[in-house]
Amino acid sequence: MQAEQKALQIISAFMESEIIDKSKLVTELKKNDLLVKTDDGTYTLRSTSESELMHSRIGALKEAFEKFAYPSGIADRKKPKLLDLCSGMGYNSLAALSCNDETEIHLVEMSRELLFLGSCLPLEIESKEMYDRAVDGFIQNQLSGQLIFHCGDARAIIPELPEKYFDIVFHDGFSPSNDPVLYSVEFLSLLKSRISRDGILISYSSSIPFRKALYDAEFHIGEGPAIGRQRGITIAAIRSDDKRLCSRIPLHDEMLMALATVGTPFRDPGLNSSAMEIFERRNREREVLRNSGNYLTVKKIKNDKIDPSYKKTALEAPDTRTAIGELNKILLTNTKM
Repeated sequence: MQAEQKALQIISAFMESEIIDKSKLVTELKKNDLLVKTDDGTYTLRSTSESELMHSRIGALKEAFEKFAYPSGIADRKKPKLLDLCSGMGYNSLAALSCNDETEIHLVEMSRELLFLGSCLPLEIESKEMYDRAVDGFIQNQLSGQLIFHCGDARAIIPELPEKYFDIVFHDGFSPSNDPVLYSVEFLSLLKSRISRDGILISYSSSIPFRKALYDAEFHIGEGPAIGRQRGITIAAIRSDDKRLCSRIPLHDEMLMALATVGTPFRDPGLNSSAMEIFERRNREREVLRNSGNYLTVKKIKNDKIDPSYKKTALEAPDTRTAIGELNKILLTNTKM
């Protein structure tokens, strides 16, 4: 899934103009009801899915600060290295730079048009001038030392980046229920290999299969603040003692991840499958697991209609990773009995 095609066509046409009038582009997108004003006064685009905007209605910039920049602790790092995945219009990078202007940022985005649009939007934030200059340089094929742009499929780009290099990853792709391509076990394992020993990954998504994929990729996972929604963001760390893992995943979510087929993660063995292929692969795997008779239903778990030993085990575990591992052991033991 991506931004509305009509919007991309309009932006592309402006990019090819001899004289680029950025304010005129913004006016044109507004006129076509493609640019939507969010609650904090910043703008976002409509996507190809009628149910999704490119950002939350609470505010594109507010979301960038509260879901990504602040929980990452980027302000406290010395010359941090950030991987901004699915950087879109650049709000997350702008928030990161506002918190720490020494941040080296690698922006990974499929669409040059979205990157360009970010430089056109009016925004009163100190880091905006630096960002706009960097985008303009990228569009003109000029290099910028502090902001490095990578345009294309992240699955092909990430292998070209150095291992154990990034202190922080902002994972801001479209929701896995709409586009699971960047939420597979294999892709998250690839990302993990590029994160430093003290690094973390942050995502707005609280999806059960996504969190289970992070577990399978051997991250330590926790939950951050809930901004404009009921469920909190996901924080995945390399180290189990990372202080940014402020809260555990909720108990029922831990049990769903370990005991129900809804916890079946997305898989993309060759890192080249389409979204539909990834959905179908997961559906087939879930069907096999259901037919095995080993797994519990979501309804039973949510209504606490399960063996009390499961809940007791999860509550006694020191963290989410341990809880899921112990729950899996009990499930396998009960299956063999």
